[in-house]
Amino acid sequence: MEKGVRPLLFDAGFYQRYYVDPRTRVASRADTLRLGRFICAYTAYLGFTVKRVLDAGCGLGHLKKPVREYFPRARYVGLETSDYLCRRHGWVREGVADYAPRQPFDLVFCHDVLQYLPDREASRALVNLGRLCRGALYFSVLTAEDWRRNADRARTDSGVH
Repeated sequence: MEKGVRPLLFDAGFYQRYYVDPRTRVASRADTLRLGRFICAYTAYLGFTVKRVLDAGCGLGHLKKPVREYFPRARYVGLETSDYLCRRHGWVREGVADYAPRQPFDLVFCHDVLQYLPDREASRALVNLGRLCRGALYFSVLTAEDWRRNADRARTDSGVH
């Protein structure tokens, strides 16, 4: 952990506040479904064959539904560090920097995850994403400039790098 950075507890309270409660959530389930459908439709449009999907930092797993709609035969793997969510949803409990499955994935989502990692771990995660993906990668991250200029600070957790 980097000096001066408080660790986040990805517990039930965190997900209730930032993902469930309509008064405080960052985005709604509908927003995530729309994003997932767009990414899946675009991946299909580009002609990728999708048999294996990794959702790195899957959280509540809202991207699973669009994957099932567009790629019904694909195997979806939810990767998550939250002990709470892994117990509740059966996700694979490991970080994106260290996850090393036997085979890469055809489609990888890494949506707003790396900002929670210290710099060195985030760098390792970026390299690992290259190893994990053999097809399409959707990657997004909250940057320092996003935090300063665009983020709704009442709805965005501040424990990020």
